[in-house]
Amino acid sequence: IMLSLLKRGLKPIDSFTIMEHVRKGKGLTDEELKKMRDEKVEEWFINSCQKIKYLFPKAHAAAYVIMAFRIAWYKIHYPLEYYSCYFGIRSKEFDLKVISSGFEAVKEEIFKIENETFSELTNKDKESLTSLEIALELYARGFKVKGVDLYKSHYNKFLIEGDALIPPFNTISGMGDTAAESLYNAIHNEEILSQRDLLSKSKITKTNLNSLKELGCLDGIPEDNQVTFF
Repeated sequence: IMLSLLKRGLKPIDSFTIMEHVRKGKGLTDEELKKMRDEKVEEWFINSCQKIKYLFPKAHAAAYVIMAFRIAWYKIHYPLEYYSCYFGIRSKEFDLKVISSGFEAVKEEIFKIENETFSELTNKDKESLTSLEIALELYARGFKVKGVDLYKSHYNKFLIEGDALIPPFNTISGMGDTAAESLYNAIHNEEILSQRDLLSKSKITKTNLNSLKELGCLDGIPEDNQVTFF
């Protein structure tokens, strides 16, 4: 808009001000209309400026395209790093049980969600579907997602081990960031003698502890510190 108005003879400051008003959907003032008509700006151009509600800046669009190329390059050449960042930063709904169960489990869950009427899905369902589709792509490229590991998992970062990702503690259903970090610190900074000991040395709840049990993270760790001799 600004460049078009400059070509049509308007002053730089007037061209810029009109552009700003139009791109923000504010239309044109009577004074701006007069200046445009004085320079014989076509009526179709003026009418368009009065109808526009929002315009995406050209520089912003160019930055998006450049960023997309960069992301695509990493996705091709550093796939696990890409998936690690995507699931750790962009993914809001990561179904740990399904995704760590493998290709077929992910595919089945996608089929289940897609066979529901999309308009009736919640935002959570839609976000979960996106994460599942990315996970399916990961498996199709020959990579894997392991289960949470009590001694290897980070509290909020997806770690890379060989051709697989190790999910963090905060992907466990019901475990928030604070509990996940306290669990990580307890494991790496304290001597854990039992499940009861882990519960007392971290900020996790009994529900969190049960989730760890269900995932097999506590296999080999006794429930209590007490030693039975007989």
